[in-house]
Amino acid sequence: MLVATTLLCAGIGAGIGALIGATLPLAVAGLLVGFPVGIAVVRVRYRDL
Repeated sequence: MLVATTLLCAGIGAGIGALIGATLPLAVAGLLVGFPVGIAVVRVRYRDL
């Protein structure tokens, strides 16, 4: 889930970056944002354990 969320955020960043001409910087920003979001998703999902 962590990897999927990170890659999803990177893909969203790359897609937005492709629209405005800054694909690589926004893809990297998506990776940096996706990692903490992924940790939060995993934490919420497995809170009961």
